[in-house]
Amino acid sequence: MTYAYIRKRDLGTTWEQLLLAADSDFVAFILLSCAGILESTSLWMAAHSLEKYLKSWLLKSDPEADPRKFGHRLDSLWGAARSRFSQHEIFQVPEYDAFIDEVNMDGASTSLRYGYGIDLRNPIFARLYASSSCALRMAILGEQGYRERGAFGLCEASFGSNTSFFENPQLDTKGIVCAEVDRLLRF
Repeated sequence: MTYAYIRKRDLGTTWEQLLLAADSDFVAFILLSCAGILESTSLWMAAHSLEKYLKSWLLKSDPEADPRKFGHRLDSLWGAARSRFSQHEIFQVPEYDAFIDEVNMDGASTSLRYGYGIDLRNPIFARLYASSSCALRMAILGEQGYRERGAFGLCEASFGSNTSFFENPQLDTKGIVCAEVDRLLRF
């Protein structure tokens, strides 16, 4: 018996693909957090979406860049973004430096990678994550593009609204995510 349900495609990575993937991970983190799933999977989604946002930003600024060279090292990605965009507002907030350092997914932090190193119930984690993600989306899209998208700059596809799998959703994903992000950003 052959398994032929999923066909792999060999596509070049674009900043738009990375942005959509990061948005989808962001939405997943918010939904998992709202459901009380605060360990391994949600932490992985948070760090991985930050990685994809940073790679998207770097790739948009230089289409010839190879974002794979950074692996999953948030500290290296953050440093590369800082060297290119040092005057951007996100690098003027010292809490973001400490946050990125904490969630860096280098090879030595498997306990963090699998959710045992951070207490996600501490509201500061979700607040820093939501605000840094929004700031990175704004950096990638520009203020006008961010505002035109609405919904905190999130791509509509990240809510599952344009796939047949979500034709009859049981949850108002967009409403839940937007309400939670709004709550988190009010600190």
